[in-house]
Amino acid sequence: PLDHDTKKGSGAQEPTEEVPNVSKQSGKDVYQKYACVGCHGDKGKALGDLTMAYQKYDDSQLKAYIQNPSAFIVAPQMPPFLGIISDDELPLLVDYVKLLGKNAAK
Repeated sequence: PLDHDTKKGSGAQEPTEEVPNVSKQSGKDVYQKYACVGCHGDKGKALGDLTMAYQKYDDSQLKAYIQNPSAFIVAPQMPPFLGIISDDELPLLVDYVKLLGKNAAK
């Protein structure tokens, strides 16, 4: 008598309602957690410049790029993060990458 579907359905609504209230700091946390800062720096421009990514790719393309860079460029230096960065963290990271690009353009 496990009622996973019902609980999952009602539980899934709560995080969805909270996501718009999540600050960009959460995206920054994800950026630091997966060591993006090591190659892209604090402002998105270091060994790998991602400051123009928000202009080149839409959200779904950015997610796909982060998960599997070799699908976009030959011999990428960036490792694939498919199965490493969670589905909950990925949109936060994409938003943060876009924010870095917009801040660099100022």
